[in-house]
Amino acid sequence: MTITARVFLSGRSQALRLLARLKLQAKEVRLEQIGKDIWLHPETLPEQDMGLWLQQFYADTEPLPAEFLADRQASHHYAHIRAALDRAGTPIGGMDLMIAAHAPAEDSVVITNNAREFHRVPGLAVGSVDERGLKPAS
Repeated sequence: MTITARVFLSGRSQALRLLARLKLQAKEVRLEQIGKDIWLHPETLPEQDMGLWLQQFYADTEPLPAEFLADRQASHHYAHIRAALDRAGTPIGGMDLMIAAHAPAEDSVVITNNAREFHRVPGLAVGSVDERGLKPAS
């Protein structure tokens, strides 16, 4: 997509007027001249920088215990559930799939406010919660 923007003088400097739909969510931009072209890249605000957030998260969070993945039952259930849902053409979201795999591995019931998604999983016991409270597992 090519858009033409207006260049004008502001004191002794040049300025560039961007269209409202191109408004930057940054206070500063990085400029790089490539031949006769100029590449403009908004600087990411620290609170929006996922890399910084992850570094801080890992610094502040205890690592998982070594035995966390020792029990492979959930992985086994995950593979079977995913294959069954893919064959049926009724996939569910990745996190829901992990939850659905852990329930039978732990001989548990899934209690959720998103029962419709979990009812696609064959043989999974699902209880639902709404603003009125808990409904029995099916």
